[in-house]
Amino acid sequence: MLNVIWIPGWHPTPLNELLGNHHKAGRLKAEDRKIVANAVRVHDAFLCGPTSKRKLSVHLILPKGQRAWDKDALWKSLADALVHAEMLGDDNPARCQFGEVTYSRAMDERAAGTMIVLEDLR
Repeated sequence: MLNVIWIPGWHPTPLNELLGNHHKAGRLKAEDRKIVANAVRVHDAFLCGPTSKRKLSVHLILPKGQRAWDKDALWKSLADALVHAEMLGDDNPARCQFGEVTYSRAMDERAAGTMIVLEDLR
C-alpha cells in the first residue's frame, strides 16, 4: 500500500531549529504534529494506518531562493509527527525505513510544499 500526503506551503522543521532551546523546539514540533495531523484528516478517505514496516520518503518543493536542507535534517520532527498522526507505528528501524529526501524548485511560490510518501514493506 502506498500513502501519499501533500501539504501545501509547509516544510518540516529542520533539526538545527530544534537544537538548543527546548521550549522553542517543543513548540515547533507541536506545530508540525498539528499540521501533519490535519493533512492526514484531509486525506483520510485515501489513507490507511500502518500494518507493517513502512518506508518514509519526502519530496520538498521549495520556493525560489529557499536553500535545501541536509537530507538528514528533516526526519526528527516529521517522523514524530507521523507517529502522532498514526501513519507510522514507530520511528525506530524495526517499524520505519527512511527513504529518499528529494527537492525541486517551484515556479510559483504558491506551488511550494511537502509530499510525504509512506510505502508498506512486507
